[in-house]
Amino acid sequence: MFTGPPLVLTALLACAFCNAGTAAPPRPNVVIFFVDDAAYADLGCYGSRKNRIAFNDISHVCRDSHDFGGIEAWGPGRDNVWENNAIHDIDQSVTWDGWAHGLFPDDGCHYHTIRNNIVYEIQGGRATAGVMCKSGGQVVENNIFADNVLAWVFSDMPYIEPAFTQVIRRNIVFGPVPKIYGQGNTGRPQIFKEVDGNIFWPRPEQLDALQKGGWETNAVVADPGFLRKNKPWDTTHEDYRLPPDSPAVKAGFQPIDAGKIGLRDDFPFDRKDMFRKPAWEEIEAEDYDRMRGLKTCGGFGIQNMQSGAWAKYENVDFGDGTLTHIRAWLTGKPAFELRLGSPEGRLIGSIAAGESMAKVEPVKGRQTLFLVFQGDGLLDSFVYMPGDMPAEAK
Repeated sequence: MFTGPPLVLTALLACAFCNAGTAAPPRPNVVIFFVDDAAYADLGCYGSRKNRIAFNDISHVCRDSHDFGGIEAWGPGRDNVWENNAIHDIDQSVTWDGWAHGLFPDDGCHYHTIRNNIVYEIQGGRATAGVMCKSGGQVVENNIFADNVLAWVFSDMPYIEPAFTQVIRRNIVFGPVPKIYGQGNTGRPQIFKEVDGNIFWPRPEQLDALQKGGWETNAVVADPGFLRKNKPWDTTHEDYRLPPDSPAVKAGFQPIDAGKIGLRDDFPFDRKDMFRKPAWEEIEAEDYDRMRGLKTCGGFGIQNMQSGAWAKYENVDFGDGTLTHIRAWLTGKPAFELRLGSPEGRLIGSIAAGESMAKVEPVKGRQTLFLVFQGDGLLDSFVYMPGDMPAEAK
């Protein structure tokens, strides 16, 4: 069961509802949000036109939800803009093969503009996509979709009402994907007005068939050369900056200023303290910050671990160094190591297959903990304990 920290919404509001001596603006301009651990319908903005959603850092949302998006709208009216947002670390949880998107303009999102967003570390099964293509006049341009596990990037599957004159151009798609478009040019070609100029790496298998049908005739297949500073387990949206000589820039992609996304450095908000995970309190396995090679299980844990799979837990507080053993609640025989800092970092203990308790090396303070798996099963939760380990578990 998901018991992560409460929803936190921290906003910089560039708005003034009443300001003496000046005319009130026509609507509030909510510019920057930090959103974490929100559910499907925690935020809503329906029946309103010409909204701009920009510069938000959105992650770890909808972990107990189904049929969702990192940003989603349904029937908001026309002419809305989603731009310069980072959408990341959102995984399909309730049903791995269920409906989910990084960006989800649902029915009634006519003339919607989606641009300059960075969508990364989104993972799911047979119905997970980077962005939904619904309604009429939608423009998806100059976005980055990178390092995701998707069924396809652009989900061209309108449902309730018809879609028309969609534009998909000059987006970067980085990393292997089974499909670029869910239906492709043999499905619903009448949906699109323009599909061209996108940058792919590596070359998608579907591209040849698309080009034979007249789509993506000016596509570029080249490594965009992201200026990465961090390892995959620590990647942030700032790792997707582009050098001036990037093939993507040469193809017309406009570099995204990632430094303007999310909370400013001078914002008075201690994010680490808010999301501290006391190791002596039960930690739900699905309350990880990033994972590889495993699946969530309907809010009840993590499972289907491949050999070498890992789950990352940031800001775990081990206190004063008196915690000496770990207790895990699990089904099956998932064996895993406990490492600090990275999947290859310092080993502080391990749980063998068939066991639920183990001694650990005492450590102090706040650490980034990795569980690195060698065996499959279901892990519900775990906790660190002080004192001697019970005799029956030794």
